[in-house]
Amino acid sequence: MSGQQTLTQQTLTQQTLAQHTAHTKAQGTGGIARNAGAASMANSRTVAFTALNPKQHVLAANATVLWEASVYGGTGAERRLNLVLKVSDQTLAAVQTIEDAALEQAPQHLTLCSVIREDTIRCKIDLDELRYWDHNNDRTIAPDPLKGRIVQAYIEIRGTWNSRTNTGLSAICTDIQLSGEAAPAVSPFSALLGALDTA
Repeated sequence: MSGQQTLTQQTLTQQTLAQHTAHTKAQGTGGIARNAGAASMANSRTVAFTALNPKQHVLAANATVLWEASVYGGTGAERRLNLVLKVSDQTLAAVQTIEDAALEQAPQHLTLCSVIREDTIRCKIDLDELRYWDHNNDRTIAPDPLKGRIVQAYIEIRGTWNSRTNTGLSAICTDIQLSGEAAPAVSPFSALLGALDTA
């Protein structure tokens, strides 16, 4: 590309920006506010990823799948989904140790989006890569439903991510071993009735 062509393109770009600015101002402050909001949203979605070397791994033994893997507001066609597992204190401690070490140097102004919430951990699964295993360590198909299953989950901590305002771990569940059991159903009234009995 010649210098003349580059200069011409820059001139056209400046003219286009000037026309857009004039059009936006003509619309009043409402138009400016909408553009500013769009720019802010675009900036907040920019995410920087830093790989851990070496990657860390956690085996969540006897974990319970709380809900079907999904994406909030998704269409159902997504291949990368969120998975929430109820795990043991030992697993929570292992993940907490990795999270603390990996994010120790994170900028102070960023808000931590922890993969730990109470007695659960949240990770991603990629439906094109996730492998299922039966209790004999043979490959098997995905169960339907997955919700309520007791599983062994192999979780790979690949790195950390930073957005404009938040930071957290990149945790991917790569393998799930099925125990053949579903978690026992618990009445939602049991805790309440127990509390009433002791009142």
